[in-house]
Amino acid sequence: MSYTSILAVVLAAAAEGTAVPVRRLYRPDTGEHRFTVDQSEVDQLMNSGWNHEGTAFLSEGDVPVFSLSSPATGEVHYTADVEEASVLKEIGWKAEGTAWYARREGADALPVYRLYNPNGERGRHHFTLSSAECNALVSFGWQYEGIAFYAEEGETLDDLTLILMDRIFTHDTVFEMHVNVLSDRDMEGSDLVFDELYERMMDLPEGEYALSMIAGGAAWFDESAYEDGILSGVLQVRLAYMPESLLYDESFRNEAEQVVENLNLAGKSEKEKARIIQSWVNNHVAYDRSCTRQTVYDAFFEGSAVCEGYARLYQYLASLAGLKSYTVTGYGTGIPHMWCISRIGEFFYCLDPTWDDTGYGSTDWFLRGTDYFYVTHSPDVTGFLEKIPLSAADYPYR
Repeated sequence: MSYTSILAVVLAAAAEGTAVPVRRLYRPDTGEHRFTVDQSEVDQLMNSGWNHEGTAFLSEGDVPVFSLSSPATGEVHYTADVEEASVLKEIGWKAEGTAWYARREGADALPVYRLYNPNGERGRHHFTLSSAECNALVSFGWQYEGIAFYAEEGETLDDLTLILMDRIFTHDTVFEMHVNVLSDRDMEGSDLVFDELYERMMDLPEGEYALSMIAGGAAWFDESAYEDGILSGVLQVRLAYMPESLLYDESFRNEAEQVVENLNLAGKSEKEKARIIQSWVNNHVAYDRSCTRQTVYDAFFEGSAVCEGYARLYQYLASLAGLKSYTVTGYGTGIPHMWCISRIGEFFYCLDPTWDDTGYGSTDWFLRGTDYFYVTHSPDVTGFLEKIPLSAADYPYR
């Protein structure tokens, strides 16, 4: 399943319950923020240059929050105050209807703070669950206007992971992530937050591939607070990308998805899927003895690569097919090497698409246990492998 499909599932699941995510978007050239529950509006605004900053809070309740727009400036304002909405309509603002529903004040309802920028020309009001962001804006000259309405706590760490992946796939280099999440531990350090997002992204089908696109980066909190189990703040992110990913990423993902579709894997067992995908890789890729082609793009588009290209291509195609798979770096007979592991049933098993590319359909290194595989292969990082059920025995009837 692709990233887009995962995001659609998340939104559909939210819509089936009582809580709907209210998305927050930012326009860099004017400083405006928009809030919406409509994914089509999110897409439209992003296509117009707005930045998607994540889930601001959840809409759940019976208190209507009205949306009004100014014909003169195009500014959009949100209010749960019926009298304020009436005054704005009287002076020429256009009623756009109910934007979402807020909660009533109560022990489990969280306040959404309203702030006003006296120096702004557009987007002069802002709404946030984050007390840290509220305090930061006041220090910059914004005026605190009190509690606008009540809502449910915003995004989860899983939501933030999807937002980060979205930013990677659009090749954003400088952006903010507005954090307001439940956490069972104080993660005020940005390294801890990114470690958590990294682990969660690795569990997504396209997660390892997305992370492989990043050449380097940094993240830090401008302001953050941890109180009553909620971490809030503004995480500043800077990313640099592998040059080849900027050139080939989008076409690679589109064409790879078509390859998996053409393999007709529906109804096949996990073992059969793994075998079909490894066979496709072996038939499509030839080993590059000049050792100049190393990437998944070389393997896919040029049909030639070293072990990294083989392994990353298998891993990505297998993940798209629903097989939880990872690449592993280490040594093969003492030489730097990369191979894969895939989960078949209860356990993960090792496989080496490069070593099985013999020209006659070899399965010597397919779904092997560590007792056999580690005689010739040795991983250079074992911590991750110790956390997963990696089989010592070969897969039965492999």
